[in-house]
Formats: sequence, C-alpha cells, structure tokens
Amino acid sequence: MLHSLGDLSRLTSAYYQADVLSDGAGLGLWLSSRIAELHGARLLLSEKNNVFEARVQFASPGTT
Repeated sequence: MLHSLGDLSRLTSAYYQADVLSDGAGLGLWLSSRIAELHGARLLLSEKNNVFEARVQFASPGTT
C-alpha cells in the first residue's frame, strides 16, 4: 500500500518502505539523502496526482 503525501518526510528514513508489498530494504532514498548531504545538497521530495518527484538541490557557490 502506497502512503499519502503526509508521509513524504518519512521516505528518507532508514528502512522505511512506502509500499510494504514491494521488495527492497527501504534504504534507497535514505542513502540518496545522506549522499546529497555529504555534497552540501538536499534531496527534495514532492508529490502531485500520485506522481512522486525527487530532486537534488545544491547550495549556491559561496553559501556553504
């Protein structure tokens, strides 16, 4: 069962699975988020009409 927009913040939690019926360990978005942070970026998640989007936002040069 896929969760709603209210659960987007949980998608980057280690071992969290939005769809409990699918394979996987629940580490993909968590790992992606940590890698982005190590590079001074953020992983941004959004949803519209049941379409989920993941974007990586980097800081402007000189702002870190």
